Amino acid sequence: MNYKDKLWIQGLILFIPLFMIIDGMIEMNNKSIYHSDTFVLFGLLIMGIISLINVLITFIKIMIYGWKNLSIYDKCMFVFYLIWFIPTFVLWSFLLVSLFNF
Repeated sequence: MNYKDKLWIQGLILFIPLFMIIDGMIEMNNKSIYHSDTFVLFGLLIMGIISLINVLITFIKIMIYGWKNLSIYDKCMFVFYLIWFIPTFVLWSFLLVSLFNF
């Protein structure tokens, strides 16, 4: 599979959570009464799950092949998903703390 096909697949995977985040932020700005903050939260949680899976897959590739033997595409995607994983991890930790501290 060439890199253009991989980028299209990654773009399609990322479209739904990014759409939910953007739509929720627009609705929050318009002061919607339909709990638009849950769209932002759910979109970030989905993005975190996608990022975690991709970071783990790439980490396994690094352990098997080594960093120098990975393609530039894999290195860029690893950095991209690692950057996305950091804010979602912070969100997950705040969510878990708020759930267990009634």
